[in-house]
Amino acid sequence: MYKKLIVNTYSKSVCKRVSPKDAGQRLPETIGPPFEEIEAELSALSEFKDKLAGNICITTAEHAANYVQWPKLEKFLHDYPDIKVEINVDTA
Repeated sequence: MYKKLIVNTYSKSVCKRVSPKDAGQRLPETIGPPFEEIEAELSALSEFKDKLAGNICITTAEHAANYVQWPKLEKFLHDYPDIKVEINVDTA
């Protein structure tokens, strides 16, 4: 990355010691905070990775909806309030 910059960011001494120039010191100070913010946001997003959420659409017969699925869905919906379930009863 530093080689692509027009400004020299580091200087070498005869003793093979490398030290930052003014531009080299300024670069991390300038771009550091945005990267810290990105890292913090990525960490905050990780709390959602184990959280179940979304929509489920079920098309079923009336008997199955009333006697099989609904009794199971009551507990499921209580345990996972961020999941929305739509049941379409097919009478055909």
